Amino acid sequence: GPAVIGSGCVIEAGATLERCILADYTRISSVALLEDKMVFGNKCTDPVGRYLDIEESQIGWIVDDARKKAELSAAEMQLFEEVRVLV
Repeated sequence: GPAVIGSGCVIEAGATLERCILADYTRISSVALLEDKMVFGNKCTDPVGRYLDIEESQIGWIVDDARKKAELSAAEMQLFEEVRVLV
């Protein structure tokens, strides 16, 4: 579906975006499935105004600032590998 993708964004192969708006320098990992979302800084919102704080939710390994170095913990790396097998 239509999407607005800001400059400097990194969208890894395998990610699914439908009807999304991504602010500049957003990184989306290959396991992400985003529908009807707006990602600005460390917030992810939907059309009715519900939001998720990316840092507080500890999902920076899925959606994060592309200018940061992606460093996964051992547990996150294991989860990432398990999800990759399912996709």
